[in-house]
Amino acid sequence: LFDPYGHGWHLDRPRFDAFVRDAAVAAGADLPRATLLARSGGRLTVRQHGSGAGSGDDSGAGTVAELHTRWTVDATGRSCVVGRRHGRRHRQDRLVAVYAVLPGRHAAEGTGPEDAEARTLVEAAPAGWWYTTRVPAGRLVAHLTDPDLAAPSLRTPQGFWHGVTRTDHVRRRLERYDPAATPVPRWTPAHGVRLGPAAGPGWVAAGDAALAFDPLSSQGILTALHTGARAGQTVAACLAAPARAAAALADYTAFLDGVADAYRRNHAYAYDQERRWPQSPFWRRRRTHGAPLPGTA
Repeated sequence: LFDPYGHGWHLDRPRFDAFVRDAAVAAGADLPRATLLARSGGRLTVRQHGSGAGSGDDSGAGTVAELHTRWTVDATGRSCVVGRRHGRRHRQDRLVAVYAVLPGRHAAEGTGPEDAEARTLVEAAPAGWWYTTRVPAGRLVAHLTDPDLAAPSLRTPQGFWHGVTRTDHVRRRLERYDPAATPVPRWTPAHGVRLGPAAGPGWVAAGDAALAFDPLSSQGILTALHTGARAGQTVAACLAAPARAAAALADYTAFLDGVADAYRRNHAYAYDQERRWPQSPFWRRRRTHGAPLPGTA
């Protein structure tokens, strides 16, 4: 990685997210915990779960209530709870991630000290790519591929570990780990996706709700913070000068277009570097029509 700002950071996401929420509360924000049930104009119907930033109580039936707001920012991630009701989501491809976190305390006996390797490792493979890094809970291992190319055995701990053994570099990173401690792998969407439009009268989308990236970009958190800040500035501008709201929303859309254009170029460049398997469906798809992100201007 060549970055003028030096090495990146490995974030403990639950702690980081809590830090951001606490900072918002300290700045004066009210942070009820609720599930959005419906939105009609400036009226939100929600099911509230506990109260306060630190309650952590998201269980139970909760209480249905109405919230009235002049503007709504959709920061609900890939679920895009608000934005999907106003725009269309354009998917880049069908990329999925199958992953497992190997607990650090289950290193095989006699294999040396605890895993202290903090560097991120990405390894290309015929049907996709593998990724591993240390996280607070242990070591994250993920395989990125298309659903129709994923071996059914990847759904089992034994099959997932067998996939690891077929890699060259990832398997060496896992030499201290006990295969028997592999948990049941989980699956999650990982494709790039763009919401169009990502803003309109009374609402804007930010983060993954507006623009989600292929994890190979390593730009998800940065883009979420960047678009979140710009979305806030856009809403502030609309509140300060309602007559210029349309222009402010157009500026925000142009900003998202610029981010999407840069991502599209970098995505095409990164995937074009791999030339070892020219007949592989995974790599061929991304060379021919995987790079563009539909819905961009």
